[in-house]
Amino acid sequence: MVPNIASDYYIPDIELFFRFLAVLAFIAYHTLFDSLPTQGSIGKVICKLVVVDASGERLSAGRALGRNAGKILSGLICCLGFFCVLWDSHRQGLHDNLAKTYVIKKKG
Repeated sequence: MVPNIASDYYIPDIELFFRFLAVLAFIAYHTLFDSLPTQGSIGKVICKLVVVDASGERLSAGRALGRNAGKILSGLICCLGFFCVLWDSHRQGLHDNLAKTYVIKKKG
């Protein structure tokens, strides 16, 4: 019988650690870019979109962190929080609604 090397050295704690690290990297990346003068990730810059608060201003780091941590909540149940944009009058996802933020077309 041939030993299954992959299962012999499988360590669930390491997998969990790397998943947690990936979530932290996702939140950090989007928080950084949402609070920079670009007001959004590289994809939003390409699509000429910006993330703003209720007064139309750039997000603070704290609000950007709350928005991006809220994305975890948006994705928990079959990503329904992201589909809120389909029926919300302001086209906000659950994370945007919780953080009181908006994704709008960039002026000019």
